[in-house]
Parts: sequence; C-alpha cells; structure tokens
Amino acid sequence: GHDNNRDWFMNNMPESKPVTHVLYNEWYPQIVYNHHQTGPSWTRIFLPPFADPVNPNIHPGVTTGVNLVGSAMANRMAIKKMPGAVSGVIYSMWWNGGMRTVPYFHNMIGILTETSHATPVPRTYDPKDMPKMVGGGRRGGGHPTNGTNIFYPYPWQGGESRLKDPVAYMITGSMAVLRLATDLKEQWLYNIYKMGRDAIESGEKGSPFAYVVPPDQWNPREAVELINILRLGGVEVEQVSKPFKAGETTYDEGTYVISTAQAFRPYVVDLLDKQEYPDRRSTPNGPPEPPYDIAGWTLPMQMGVTVDRIETSFEYDGASVSDAAEPRPGHAGDPDYGYILSHQSNAGMQAVNRLLQAGDRLYITDKPLNDM
Repeated sequence: GHDNNRDWFMNNMPESKPVTHVLYNEWYPQIVYNHHQTGPSWTRIFLPPFADPVNPNIHPGVTTGVNLVGSAMANRMAIKKMPGAVSGVIYSMWWNGGMRTVPYFHNMIGILTETSHATPVPRTYDPKDMPKMVGGGRRGGGHPTNGTNIFYPYPWQGGESRLKDPVAYMITGSMAVLRLATDLKEQWLYNIYKMGRDAIESGEKGSPFAYVVPPDQWNPREAVELINILRLGGVEVEQVSKPFKAGETTYDEGTYVISTAQAFRPYVVDLLDKQEYPDRRSTPNGPPEPPYDIAGWTLPMQMGVTVDRIETSFEYDGASVSDAAEPRPGHAGDPDYGYILSHQSNAGMQAVNRLLQAGDRLYITDKPLNDM
C-alpha cells in the first residue's frame, strides 16, 4: 500500500511526478486548492486557518495568505447559511510532503478542505447527540459547539446528511477561492514575486549560502536521485567543472552546488536540513504534543547522501543542471557464474524485483560474504 498524499516531496509515485512538474516548473500558480473528505465529526467542513505549529521556513506571507483565503471561504458559507465550517483544529502547517503543504515552500498558498460525509449513504445525526466539543484529536484541542469560538462561530446542529451536502460545500469553497483570486489578482501576483525576491535576498546573505553534494558518495546513484528530486521540485542546481574551495574543504569537479539564493529557498532548506519539531505541551510538566503528520523528510538522511551545509559565500564555476545523469552501470569479476547485488541500495532492490519478474532465480545470503 501507499499514501500518495505523503509523496509530494519524494515523488516516487507516477501520480505525483507530472503534477509536481507542472506546478513548480510550468504553471507557478499562486493558489493550490486540494479537496479532501475526512472532516471532523459533527462538522460539515474543515477550512483554514490551520492549527499550530507553522513551519518557520515558510514565508509569513504564505501563512497570512492561507488565513485570508480560509476566512473568505468561511464568510461565503456563513452568508449562504451553510453551518458547520470549522478551523484551527487537527491539521497543521508544519509538515512537508502533501499536495497542499509543498506549495508553502514554493511561496504559494496551499489550501486544504476536509469535507464530512464521505459516503453516498444518507445518515441522520440526532441533535440530542451533538457533542460539546468538536475537532479534538490525539493532540488535544477542539472547539465548543455553542457558537462561542472564533474558529467555529456557526455550529452545525445535526439532522439529515446526504451526499449532496459535501458536494455543495466543496463547490462553495471553490467559488470562494476563485472570487478572492479574481478580486485580488494583482496582489497575489505581486506577493508571489515578493516572497521569491525575499528568498533570494536571504540566500545572498548566507546561513546557509549553499548546500554542496560531492561526487564521492557511497552510492553515487542515490546522490543523483537526490539532485533529480530537487530539480523536479523546481530547485536550481549547478554542477562545477573544476575544483573549488568552500570553507576549509576543497571539492572536486563534478560536485553539485545548490545555492539558497533562489526563489524556492524555503523548499531547499526544509528538505536538506533536519527537522526539529517544537516542544509543545498543554501544561509545563505534561507530555509533549506529537506532530499531526510525518515528523521528518530530510533527504540526505533518508537517502544516505552526504550533503554539506555551507554557511558563507564562496566562488565556483558551475553550469545549470537540467537532469543529473545517472552513473553508468557496470560489474566486476567474471559474470559466467553469476552476479552479487547489494541489498543496501534502492537500485539493488529494483534490480532484484525486475529479475524476479523476468523469471530469474535469485538467492539471499545468510551470512556476510567475506565469511563464505
């Protein structure tokens, strides 16, 4: 099994890759709206603003833009007498990897709605069973259902629920986004430009100035794969043609350089630095709050690739990379007897699966080869 809504940073799935390419290499939209259907129980729809925490790599213009769009959606539903729109619960702006979260790191407004009643089967909710709180989860929280909460001012009272109801809420949400996008067209266009400009200026100041991927890796193919993942996400990458020095280290030709002086700097930093989830507790001595979703997505750690973080500026002679070329495959020794494939690399396991699919016979060792 898989969850392709956690794949939008790694892009392993064929469903993810073409959409990622279009979003971050062709269209560059200002707003990305992703419809989902797991709304909190006894509500009609979840809308932004999201719950805390927000990832500090995200430009504050994105966070406030998300809040603006969510408020416009809630207002439209309130005026149309559509109760049950709840905000500020469960879903956060911390993690990277969802269709609506990856846009944040590209200076785009990512909108998620979670609509209730994801079934064609009608259901009746007895108003007498309405809970006092909605939207609570394993992280706690939740809002009262008596109309006194700013993020749930128009509670749903229960009653008959049919498939047409979530459809109506999703259409209304979509129209609210389109109306706001149209009314503030110039503002959205300027904002995405300004946030990109801010990212470039931050990178020019350093801390970090760049990330460097040396060619001498335990698995060169994984390093190339990392570069191509970044390229698919619209990140600018260069490869040097001669040795250079950064800090106290000299790097060979063929080294990849990822400057942070680029519009998608938040994406670069978030994928190449390790994550440190904030220590959030409901009480001083209480247990720490768990993340809403995945806790880490650091590519160098996940892929076993050495990536050096360079804090200050340095000079190098680099050429833009479109797609990093995979190293040429080869083998050592006499192939008449057979081949040995490493289980440590993704490429080795891909080869195993393809050979099995082709009907070849394979064996797995039960002890290290140097002991055989």
